[in-house]
Amino acid sequence: MIRPRAVLAVLAAMLALGACALGDNPHYDPSKAHHKPNGFRNPPGAGPVSESHPLRFARFVTRRFLDDRQVVLPPDFVVAPADARAMLTSLETRNRVTWIGHATTLIGLDGVNILTDPIFTPYASPWPIKVERWVPPGLTVDDLPPLDAIVISHAHYDSLDLPSLRLIAARQPGVRVLVPLGLGPLVRGTGLANLREMDWYDRETLGAVTIQATPAIHNSQRSLIDKNFTLWSGFMLRGRDLAVWFSGDTAPGPLFDRVRDRAGRADVALVPIGAYQPAWLMKGKHTTPEEAAALARRLGASRAIGIHWGTFPLGEDPPLQTRDRFLATKKAGFTPQLLRIGETLALEKPPRPAR
Repeated sequence: MIRPRAVLAVLAAMLALGACALGDNPHYDPSKAHHKPNGFRNPPGAGPVSESHPLRFARFVTRRFLDDRQVVLPPDFVVAPADARAMLTSLETRNRVTWIGHATTLIGLDGVNILTDPIFTPYASPWPIKVERWVPPGLTVDDLPPLDAIVISHAHYDSLDLPSLRLIAARQPGVRVLVPLGLGPLVRGTGLANLREMDWYDRETLGAVTIQATPAIHNSQRSLIDKNFTLWSGFMLRGRDLAVWFSGDTAPGPLFDRVRDRAGRADVALVPIGAYQPAWLMKGKHTTPEEAAALARRLGASRAIGIHWGTFPLGEDPPLQTRDRFLATKKAGFTPQLLRIGETLALEKPPRPAR
């Protein structure tokens, strides 16, 4: 049963969270198709983004986030904390990836440690909405090795978690942070000042690793009044012998052929496989498990690791269905892979798939 007071509380909270001083886009470049005078838009070739009436969305929020529900997760889904720490330590000097949960991963590439979309706190939402974790993060902030970079894909609460950034800033205040255009002031407010705002295809080099921001088909928003005021991105991480693509949140589209041409082919792709139902809300900004696998192949990857699932109740897709559909995309020259939360995987350069 929908509780009207709860719906009103959600809407009031979202209105109150309009923290950005909206106005002209200070990064506006009229020569770039994804720039607008008052924000940003998806790149040419992106399909329509699903939109919903505010009341319909409020009902969805109330049903999903304010009511109790049961979830069935895969067996042995989470590595025990001591084992997760030992696994990371044993592969510390190798190229590797650790799935901490949702879109939070720790990537080690040629001795450079890169953390993606860090969220370590219990909720991926503003108060009083409770988008509460199903499982704890696979590592804590105190378990992290010295970080060289943090990359943040966009402004949504499950990717840009300010309390988590404050925890990191208290321990590693000098870490380099790379964010899409417009997110600098918000992130600097957490105490992380060594920061760069990046447009699509901008590059940053750390040691032997080049990090390049890549386009995504999504949106950005932290309240009801700041929609698409900041940019959204993925990141290509290219080392000496291995390229890892962190797609960020995205929908599929033919424009990713151009991404491959400009940013280069990936060996391994970290792609979002959850939060694809209901389609009226998610289509055009997220991928189904099959679309995520196809997106990885489009970037040239022979291995795709599914992320953005099994951690928070963001959609109506059951985690076991998500798992089974993604693993069913295996074919010659392409391997979909799922990690347990807290698991660290050594990354080797895989053979190239046939075009």
